Amino acid sequence: MANLSHIVWTLLQPAHLLLLMLVAGWVLANFDGTRRLGHWFGGVATVLLVVIAIFPVGALLLGPLENRFPAPELPEHVDGIIVLGGGQNMMVTQSRGQVALNDNGERLLEAVGLFRRYPDAQHIFTGGNGRRGMTEADVARLSFEVLGLETRAMLFEDRAANTHDNAVLTFEMIMPEPDEVWLLVTSAYHMPRSVGAFRQAGWNVVAYPVDYRTTGGAFGPLGPGLPGDLHDMTLAIHEYVGLLAYRLTGRMNSLFPAPR
Repeated sequence: MANLSHIVWTLLQPAHLLLLMLVAGWVLANFDGTRRLGHWFGGVATVLLVVIAIFPVGALLLGPLENRFPAPELPEHVDGIIVLGGGQNMMVTQSRGQVALNDNGERLLEAVGLFRRYPDAQHIFTGGNGRRGMTEADVARLSFEVLGLETRAMLFEDRAANTHDNAVLTFEMIMPEPDEVWLLVTSAYHMPRSVGAFRQAGWNVVAYPVDYRTTGGAFGPLGPGLPGDLHDMTLAIHEYVGLLAYRLTGRMNSLFPAPR
């Protein structure tokens, strides 16, 4: 199922869809019976590329996701801190022998600050995906050690392959009490689906969003350019598709989870 969803998402990514439209348009335009259809595919793809290159489409899509859970005022007491994987590059770390993070790496950096602020809380990292050796948890452990943290007392869940697994496996590992205060650390655009998954698992966590991509206010008239905007669009559409899929499959009890 995981491989199938990966294949489907690869085909649905905005850049790949636009490329398929351009290729289909070129092929269809070479036959008399489908020439007009080919021109239509090519024209629509070209217009969309121009719009994406000029306007901040990705930021407009990311904004509602990132603004859904505002950063909270930190409480005086915290029982535990959960950090979700996604900021690690396992293959490069393993092949180069140095910690390699991707553009979600702020999850780990912000977590370090929280760990130091709440040294007596339970510190947990959850993330697997180690299909070719190292897991996200392995890289996270190395990252924390490089940043000067002692990791012997931390817990590392290394089997989760997705956000649903993060919630279920971590809950089973901890079995938290209902009155405990647990911070959930992940990228702001990923927070609605993450909170929904943890609530469905029986865990009412406190959202602590990090790794923002937008300013949270009004957007300028111009976007970051085609590569940057396509990247932001891909992140946003992946989350919207994920929210819908999680709701339809019962992994969340609401389509767009909100603060309580």
